[in-house]
Amino acid sequence: RSIGRQRAPTAYRLFSTAATEALVPAADTDSSIYVQEAESLETLQSEFLQTMRDRGFLHQCTNIRDLDAKLCEGPQAAYLGFDATADSLHVGSLLQIMI
Repeated sequence: RSIGRQRAPTAYRLFSTAATEALVPAADTDSSIYVQEAESLETLQSEFLQTMRDRGFLHQCTNIRDLDAKLCEGPQAAYLGFDATADSLHVGSLLQIMI
């Protein structure tokens, strides 16, 4: 048994119909920013985006290079809000708290 190299896990998507359920290998169209924008992520200059990248908090981003340049200009204002009086919070609220 080889210990040095492990085989990468196969990604699957579950497609379900009323008649059948089948596991189908996921297409090579991974929407993760770590796949689509790998080169851009390696050259990030803003401390904020570097931290978000390093913590794995990014999944998709439009124009990450432009955002990186804007964040390097200086402090930027942003709104992060959720209803703290709601009966429950969702995972999107957790990310805001973790930042």
